[in-house]
Amino acid sequence: MEINVRWHLFSIFITGFSLMFILAEETCRAEFFLKPSIYMRLERTDNLFLAEADRIREWIATIAPNLRIAHQGKQFNLNLEYSYEMYRFLYEPTLNDKPNSHLGVLDGTFFPERAFSVELHGDATRESIDRRRSDLVDTPAVNTTNRYMGRIRPVYHLDLGSRHFIEAAYVYETVQYDTATSDDTYSHRGDLLLERKQSARLDLKVEGFYEQLTADINQDYDRQQAVAGGEWRPFTTTTLSAKAGVTWFEYESGENFNSRVYDCLLRYAPLQRWAVDASYLKNFDYDIQSGLHRTWQGAAGISYSGRLSWRLGLLVRIDEYVEIDRDDREQGAVGELTFKLTPKVILGLNGDGRRYEFEPVTEHVDRYSIGASVLFTPRAYIETGCRYSHRNSDSDIDLNDYRENRVFCDLRLTYDMI
Repeated sequence: MEINVRWHLFSIFITGFSLMFILAEETCRAEFFLKPSIYMRLERTDNLFLAEADRIREWIATIAPNLRIAHQGKQFNLNLEYSYEMYRFLYEPTLNDKPNSHLGVLDGTFFPERAFSVELHGDATRESIDRRRSDLVDTPAVNTTNRYMGRIRPVYHLDLGSRHFIEAAYVYETVQYDTATSDDTYSHRGDLLLERKQSARLDLKVEGFYEQLTADINQDYDRQQAVAGGEWRPFTTTTLSAKAGVTWFEYESGENFNSRVYDCLLRYAPLQRWAVDASYLKNFDYDIQSGLHRTWQGAAGISYSGRLSWRLGLLVRIDEYVEIDRDDREQGAVGELTFKLTPKVILGLNGDGRRYEFEPVTEHVDRYSIGASVLFTPRAYIETGCRYSHRNSDSDIDLNDYRENRVFCDLRLTYDMI
């Protein structure tokens, strides 16, 4: 497991760096920067394991060296950010033996702006193991695992005149986790896209793919999908993008089914600082434990940007799982407010309230959180701040109740080497 994780994650990184230096001599007028930094945080929580009884208070220290590299040239573009997060717990020293986290993202393109190019993407993140308890991913003490994803995508672009465009691509992707109960996956996919520029305000698209997914825990499957849609800009203030189609699944067991899929987004920005958006999505996603699930999601929001910026949003989501008897339902509202007190000091407030319903073991959960922050940037290379948050979860199942107060101060130092 550990060898596979390291191999599949770092092979794309190693390939990217190797080709970068091989092609460096051929790259003219390239732009390159190297920016190391270090992030330090001291945190205090009064409920380390998010339990209603026997609440454990804890001090947590985090140190994370970070490196950012960016390169743009004729032969390749590369953006890399990598952090190694190390944690230390004061009163629970056994947690110090837990694996530290590799966090980062890599995006690269070889032979950019040419008919044939190769796109690379890799990321290392921390993810919730149980999505029903997905409200904590910023410390590794509860319900979290490290996730590693790598993707390589050779793609061919063909322009058919000034109004038509064809793109064909092959995608290999691997996703792996540190925990044995999470489902590692590997997939091969072929993509095809046809785009027509109907007018200055209307773009039309037809796209499809064929995918083969291999999973270590859940069933393997083949998937085909075909959708059509476009983007319409009737006014300078309004953008509507929509696509709809059908997707087909065939499992290794012989079971097969099909479903309609949709993805719609409306954005209205009547003034420069104001924006209103609404979206609707019906598609399929993959859970790290329970496999494939059908998702419906609707969202709407309104925002204002200025010295006093704010955003209000609403969300409704339903997840129906394919291989097991499980439904997750969620609805809620979020709000965020920031005020630029001075060019170097930013104050923030945020709130989040959600209502969950889980089946087949019926559980209703009300969760909310509120928070406040102060960010201070005295110099371009120094960023510091303090944050406070209160969270509360009220469940039908008493063992799932919890309350937590959390405060931390952090500091980031950055140095521009090149």
